[in-house]
Amino acid sequence: MLKGNLISASAVLYFLWLWGMGIANAIPFGVDVTIWDQMGLRAGRCGGTHEDQEVEPGNKKWNNWQRRDLEGFLLNGSNLSIVAGFDFKNAHRRLRAGDIFIDVTGDARYGSDIQRSGWGRISRNSFGYDYVLDMNYAKMTYTVYELNRRSYTSLVSTPRNAVSNAWRFKKTPGDTAIAHGTIYYWEGLSDLEAGGFKGGKHYAATVDLSFLPMGSSFTSHFTTRLGIDNLMGKSSMPIPEPGTLMLVGTGLLVLAGVSRKKKLSRQ
Repeated sequence: MLKGNLISASAVLYFLWLWGMGIANAIPFGVDVTIWDQMGLRAGRCGGTHEDQEVEPGNKKWNNWQRRDLEGFLLNGSNLSIVAGFDFKNAHRRLRAGDIFIDVTGDARYGSDIQRSGWGRISRNSFGYDYVLDMNYAKMTYTVYELNRRSYTSLVSTPRNAVSNAWRFKKTPGDTAIAHGTIYYWEGLSDLEAGGFKGGKHYAATVDLSFLPMGSSFTSHFTTRLGIDNLMGKSSMPIPEPGTLMLVGTGLLVLAGVSRKKKLSRQ
């Protein structure tokens, strides 16, 4: 009887864990993993970087700069969020939001390394990134593709901002999707709700990086069509604690036992 109660308790805990994982995407925003993009200012917040309220060299800060500002990458478990004064979903077409590029091999090229990489065209250049989350802001969904040397990307539209490449992924017939997901979107966040970023009004877009191996290090990149602000991040995928793994394993065993019992009862 005690054994049965313990199994029942484990099953309840397992389903609670599943429920918790299901709502994790709705809990902003995690640890700031923004890194310096090798361009512009390098002082202030974000672990020695200064992306909040920053512009790339050659650009000016307008009175309504907050509407163009990319502020930080934040990581909560496998959920990666971009926080910005920029409205990803409703931006003017000249400022259209880009895709999220991910490097896991440590050879991503950005900033001063690519300042002559071109502009306003499609290029067969993955810039060292290994994956891209092809973002559909109209439907609030994304598709993950694996990149290679033959992959095409769209470059930013302004010559002086080539340091912000790549902007978007250009799909070709040979590209195969490896994952799909939903973009979770927040609008009108205060400075406090956005994690302390400045500007008074913020937006956030969250995606799930669970297609990456547990424990793997990655570099992330995002920009807009003009490339006036370039956002880079760096972190590692979490490794579940032993207690969590044991709970999941117990839950799976319980589910397997229930399934077997049902099959036997039908015979």
